[in-house]
Amino acid sequence: MKHLWMIGALLALNCATYAQETEKYPLGDYTELTDTKPHDDAAKWNQQKQATQLSWGSIDVRYPKLSIPHVQSTSRWQGKAWRGERVNAQALLWSKTALEDATLPVSDLKCGSAIIPSESVSSHFVRYVMTDELNKDRKGGCGVRENKAEWDSSIVADVLDIVKLRDVQACSTQPIWLQVRVPADAKAGKYKGYLLEGMACPGGCVAGAGTLLPVDLAAKVVSKYQSEAGTASPLESSYRDLGESLD
Repeated sequence: MKHLWMIGALLALNCATYAQETEKYPLGDYTELTDTKPHDDAAKWNQQKQATQLSWGSIDVRYPKLSIPHVQSTSRWQGKAWRGERVNAQALLWSKTALEDATLPVSDLKCGSAIIPSESVSSHFVRYVMTDELNKDRKGGCGVRENKAEWDSSIVADVLDIVKLRDVQACSTQPIWLQVRVPADAKAGKYKGYLLEGMACPGGCVAGAGTLLPVDLAAKVVSKYQSEAGTASPLESSYRDLGESLD
């Protein structure tokens, strides 16, 4: 039986406004506890040349919430899977400025005329919880702690959230978990798709972290471009298929 090859590409950070058909947190929300361990301070975060960054990471690493992730930035992920198998990947969003209503749309995975629909791909914000020191004794993690004084508390990435919109605090890292469920009848081949992280900048896209013009002037320029544009969505662009060549 042949393998199925899948590639996901983080093409861009998309700043947009999203209409909410349901409440933001239908089952409620919780405030993550403060991480008291040493972490990167505001001065180090402000040294980042780009206010907001996105890259694939490793599924074997729990990335600290309040520190800049140590990853080799890449917009491409590639994995193998058998028919009927599930395959996972982890992406990282980190920002020195606050983000509102971040969202995680995913595309279909395509191999010629064969398609793994986006309904078979799930994306989740990874939330942080309080725990003791993970696997300190190298015996596998959880268990009875006879002397609790030997096990310090810590904040770790753990929960896969079900919400589709989430605010991201300034100077923090937000892990994103992606899972592809390969249909049992999928055609063998090399499939391509994307994960697009969208966000609503406070004050709108023209008032985001990368603003170079006065906001009122930028708004006029964007409105003029919008009225003259031949397409209403980036997904309709004739250059869409060139995205995979970008890095």
